[in-house]
Amino acid sequence: MIKGRGEGDIEKVLKMVNLYDRRTSKFNTYSLGMKQRLAIASALLGDPDILVFDEPTNGLDPAGIAEIRELIKELYKAGKTIIMASHILDEVEKMYPCGHHSKGVLKIVGSVAELMIPGS
Repeated sequence: MIKGRGEGDIEKVLKMVNLYDRRTSKFNTYSLGMKQRLAIASALLGDPDILVFDEPTNGLDPAGIAEIRELIKELYKAGKTIIMASHILDEVEKMYPCGHHSKGVLKIVGSVAELMIPGS
């Protein structure tokens, strides 16, 4: 068991990140992109309400980037709060909508360009 979750939860998150077919492979055989997917799967264990991603598409090929982008959008649509750090603003824009919250109250929603502070 990991994080107090049973094997059924592990299988579910591995399927979500498209690693289920490699579930019996040794970690040292995983590519950088596969390790990134595994880290995302680990974050999904326990079905958290808030997810923090730091460069979630790092090491992924273009198809993998699109898959993870869609997964993050689906998590958002399912009511998860997504906090994502990335130095690639184009990637952040593709995760639209973005928003600023203060004390649990939504303050601003818009594209990256709309949320940019003038002069920053």
